[in-house]
Amino acid sequence: MPRKRSAIGVRTPAARRMAARAARGQSSRTLENPQQSQARLQSDRLRHRVQRASETPQQSQTRQEADRLRHFRQRASTWADMLNAAFHYNPALNYEQFTFLQIGHMDKQCLHCTAFKYNGERLGMYCSAGKVRIPDLPEPPEALRTLLDGSSPH
Repeated sequence: MPRKRSAIGVRTPAARRMAARAARGQSSRTLENPQQSQARLQSDRLRHRVQRASETPQQSQTRQEADRLRHFRQRASTWADMLNAAFHYNPALNYEQFTFLQIGHMDKQCLHCTAFKYNGERLGMYCSAGKVRIPDLPEPPEALRTLLDGSSPH
């Protein structure tokens, strides 16, 4: 039986140093003007170009594999963050930036009840294939109607 680790979840000193360095870099980047930002990015591009030119094929392959693994982990953590997100809507999040969450447009129309639905939804989902008749909504009050059609001054 393997030994139990007592430090699970505890950040190592090296991890704390890396986090502190990343925070310092982030704060210094927020203070730079556009010219300084461009100069820093150009310097980074040049430094990476020199480093990659001096790599052996084995080092290049190792770096690329590490990049693939890092990207895979990042994508997986992004999906994990979105687990059950539909049930916990956060208005502070800009959901349009999550391109993997695109579900398309409501451009399919039910043949029975004329409700609009998404492409992946099955036919007759809302009306049980015509077995349920949902009455039309009454005309909204004037104040609500002007808000809905965009003619309200507010």
